[in-house]
Amino acid sequence: MNAKKTRSTLTEVRNLSIEQAANYVGLGRNAARNLMDEIGATIKIGRRVLFSKPVIDRYFDQLAADKEQ
Repeated sequence: MNAKKTRSTLTEVRNLSIEQAANYVGLGRNAARNLMDEIGATIKIGRRVLFSKPVIDRYFDQLAADKEQ
């Protein structure tokens, strides 16, 4: 019997693909990629490119905190 593979939800993963990152921040692929590069969330492992969800969260938390002041 084969066990089904379960996919993590966006709240459980640490690193996102470009599609997941774009969806997470509500931007298109190109705009999301530019933002990820700008904020330092890009992680390159060989030819694979991932984006750090904790870095993205910190960026938006800081953006919100700056807006409140």
